[in-house]
Amino acid sequence: MKTIYSILTAVVLLSVSCNKDDDKSPAQIIHDDTEILAVFAPSQLGDDGFSDQILYEIQNFNLDTDSSGIVTQFVASDSKEETFDAVQAWVQKPQSPFYGNTFDRRLLVLTAPELAECLPNIQLRDSDEVLLLNTSEKIIKDLDERYHVLNISVADEAMWFANGIVNLARMHNVQFNTAVEPQIYIFRISKNIEYPDSIEAGVIKGLAGLGTLTIYYLEDMLDNETASNEAVSKHRLNTLSYKFAEQFAQHSLDTQDKYLPGAIVCLGAFNRGFEYYLRNKFLYVAGLDVMMSYKIQRKYDAALHNWIAEWRQRPIGQMPKATWHCNGSQYSSEDFTRDIVFTYGEYPNFPIEYDDDDDDDATDTDE
Repeated sequence: MKTIYSILTAVVLLSVSCNKDDDKSPAQIIHDDTEILAVFAPSQLGDDGFSDQILYEIQNFNLDTDSSGIVTQFVASDSKEETFDAVQAWVQKPQSPFYGNTFDRRLLVLTAPELAECLPNIQLRDSDEVLLLNTSEKIIKDLDERYHVLNISVADEAMWFANGIVNLARMHNVQFNTAVEPQIYIFRISKNIEYPDSIEAGVIKGLAGLGTLTIYYLEDMLDNETASNEAVSKHRLNTLSYKFAEQFAQHSLDTQDKYLPGAIVCLGAFNRGFEYYLRNKFLYVAGLDVMMSYKIQRKYDAALHNWIAEWRQRPIGQMPKATWHCNGSQYSSEDFTRDIVFTYGEYPNFPIEYDDDDDDDATDTDE
């Protein structure tokens, strides 16, 4: 919006100048000096959560006073090959498409850990920097000071969700004099990605040894031939997300006399299978960054905005290598009550109490 406004202003100024014979000075165009490119993993836009929040932030960044002088773009292609080709093209052309000026500074924002695969194949300028979101800092450990990660841990929120499942099992056992065991499932896309959200650690702490944790990976359900074809595998993963949800719902019914199951769904755009089943069934499900029965939200849009605002004030390469927001920070939230999680009425020993100063805290706090 700001860039278009600058163009229109220039046109008006030129028109006025041409109509005044005694004014020979050309209109001065003020161009932007900083460019930011946000890159999304294939098939992840449309999740109504993490990716869409980042896209909204990028598209509206120029409306804020913090962003004066910034041009923003994004890449969202259908395959990794197309995505990496687009990044390579951006790296090789640091000029503004409107004014032709060379940007003084540029920032490449990779919004998913798998996008780090492109880094060995691109040659950045000395004034270019990279920010990886939701990515293990191990990825950039051996790279120079121009490479950064920004992570938000939701171990605290996951702990309270697991605590709630434990409390529900206790409540059920008190009411019906049975021995139902709490059971937590975590659904993720790939076992080949190290996820820095600390959900597993939070769940283990929330269960406090009173239940079981099982992790399923959507890609494990692909056969080798399908997995080797990116376009087919993305379509298949979408279908499999419905099967995951269906099987979890059926499991909840079949084992209701033995287990009280809950699930945290971390499938990005593939969460839609669970969304479909939750319209007709009540299950204890927390969706990461997407509204389901409960929501655990990482506010990467706000965290990214504030990171960029600070980045612009510092010299090149002076931002921290790793920025973490942990332990229920302003950049994470949940929509369930923590005081008596998921419980109704008075029952003994609800909820499990935790010491906030526990040395075995589940999250990293690197600053």
